[in-house]
Amino acid sequence: SLGCILYQMAYRRTPFSHLAFIQKLHAITDPNHKINFPELPNAQLVNTIKRCLDRNPSTRITMDELLADPFLNPAAAQPAPAAQPSAAAGGAGMASMSMEQLQNILAQ
Repeated sequence: SLGCILYQMAYRRTPFSHLAFIQKLHAITDPNHKINFPELPNAQLVNTIKRCLDRNPSTRITMDELLADPFLNPAAAQPAPAAQPSAAAGGAGMASMSMEQLQNILAQ
């Protein structure tokens, strides 16, 4: 899942990596098992990971919500400027923003 991938990128381990195999199987299927979310410099990233790892499908973040998520799409969280030359040029600015975010995550 995207939540597990983001968790791995942010914390350099999977959410259940500290558990033995059988414990891991139980933790994954146990809705009462709490996943540890150590503090990160970017609180929006932690919030996005938590929303992706929500065990309840009816409250888990949807695809439309992900596309507007402030961490994954910072441009969607801010009012659009009057002129966006990079958007007219095929969205190159968005691609470089995403790469920059990934590099920042991997540098942590």
